[in-house]
Amino acid sequence: MLLATVALGIGAGRAHAQPTRLAGWPQELAAGVSGGYLLSPMEGVAFADLDGDGKKELIASSGDRIWVYGPDGNAKAGWPQTVQGTAQAPPAVGDIDGDGKLEVVQIARGLRYSDPTFVHAFEADGTPVKGWPLRIPNLVFRTASLADLDGDGGLDVVLQIGHWPPGGMLEVYSGDGKPLSPWRFKLDALPIAPAAIADIDGDGALELAHATSATLTIRDQQGQPVLGTPLPAPDKQVFTGGLLLADISSSDAGLELIYLTKEDTQNPLGKAWLHVRTAAGAELSGFPVLLGADIADVGVPSAGDIAGDGVMVIAVPLRDKGVALIDATGKALAASPIGVSGEEVNASVALADLDGDGDLELVFDRNRWDPNNNNAGWLDAFHHDGTAVANFPLIVAGSTFFNGPTLADIDGDGTLEIGVLTSVNANPPRAFVELWTVAGSKASTPGFFAYGSGARRAGCLGCAAASTKTYAGDGPLPD
Repeated sequence: MLLATVALGIGAGRAHAQPTRLAGWPQELAAGVSGGYLLSPMEGVAFADLDGDGKKELIASSGDRIWVYGPDGNAKAGWPQTVQGTAQAPPAVGDIDGDGKLEVVQIARGLRYSDPTFVHAFEADGTPVKGWPLRIPNLVFRTASLADLDGDGGLDVVLQIGHWPPGGMLEVYSGDGKPLSPWRFKLDALPIAPAAIADIDGDGALELAHATSATLTIRDQQGQPVLGTPLPAPDKQVFTGGLLLADISSSDAGLELIYLTKEDTQNPLGKAWLHVRTAAGAELSGFPVLLGADIADVGVPSAGDIAGDGVMVIAVPLRDKGVALIDATGKALAASPIGVSGEEVNASVALADLDGDGDLELVFDRNRWDPNNNNAGWLDAFHHDGTAVANFPLIVAGSTFFNGPTLADIDGDGTLEIGVLTSVNANPPRAFVELWTVAGSKASTPGFFAYGSGARRAGCLGCAAASTKTYAGDGPLPD
């Protein structure tokens, strides 16, 4: 029996998405509270087939626990598991020990920079992976990234650690929990986002891009800076948001690195810029682009062939100004920015074919800040021409602040499901996870379905599907 169905809207000349909340959802999670402060879950959920039954499970974390749910909303055997700290960042999923099976990696943070962070790794049945958890003496407040940096067939765990006064460390650990040499590098400022990892220059070896607020660096598999980096932030600007690797331009070889900067100011209405850097180390022609509004600090850019015309477009959340759409030449689409003016978009934008017409719709968090009721949140969706997708927004249990949607075809029927985390700033605080299915959607249309470009959080669009060489030893591929 379905819990809720959104009424269908009928219009001429356009197919319609038909979203329905699945039976058994929402599920309530543990709220994250540390030292009296609310640490709401951020940046979404993960989908992966952990038990090998051909259907993807939903993996969500909040408070001091991590859950694995089947499509019916029932927790899988062995879950939830308790972690030491607050699981605010999303889980990362991949085969870290090279056994052909997926593991779940979860960051569990403290409140202060001086508080330890515990990094947990679990087998599919919830048992701890040998050698884990790790105790990190300072704060890790973003998710881990997973990639095979040493070529041993297992994915390594990339962490960025912050401390105060502003600084930190970049560290990498093998699947057995041991440090991976030479991957221990001092950072000159606080890290801003998970690393982005792929074969950027087409030489057959991985590069790893990471950024602090002050410096962007690309390293080869030996840890050496390459491709014209380290690159300092432009004058009176800082790096912010996140990193995305994608092939958005046919005018140059290799992948482009997409990143954001903003004015070095506390002014929330300050300026921000979108940058695209080529594998040759130059800014792509037409960039940087002045966005004209501030950007969400957790809003990693997303990209896709939105109109189905072969032209890649970058989507950037602009807080209360909607979503900017910038094509590969640096030009804004006619309808940009898209959204509801004055209502917040604070997380990465998903791009997916919700109505089966072959182009991509934008799916994003939408929230109204109300000091008397901080629970006014939705999942909204728009076409690239700025028109609203029929039957959206979705009304969810709480706000979606800092939680964009995660999409996948969980049951192999060719249509998409949407998972989202929500939170309620009440006394006591509450957190939920929801699962919707979208009849009429088309999962086979390439899009941008998850924060970090997939459950490994490796920050490279299309790399998991396109390169077995780059991701050797993954086992079953999560979305």
